[in-house]
Amino acid sequence: MIQILKELSQDELRQVTLVAASKGQSVPEFIRDQTITAAQDTDPEAEKDALDALRGFLAARIEEAEAEPLLDPSLDEIMREGRARRRP
Repeated sequence: MIQILKELSQDELRQVTLVAASKGQSVPEFIRDQTITAAQDTDPEAEKDALDALRGFLAARIEEAEAEPLLDPSLDEIMREGRARRRP
């Protein structure tokens, strides 16, 4: 816990402290509740819905990527093109 708190800036630590205090918790209690407890309380159905939505989103992108040929210019080609664009 101390390592986590060391990673925060003074302003971030002040914000976390204020939010924790507003909920009547210590900083460690607040961090535990916001991370470990929240992760354990995840609704399995909501998680499944989110994964399904992600799969649908990615499937369309994968199909698009597979349908288009990959461009594989060499470094020399990229450099030549860059130089040609710089010259008036």
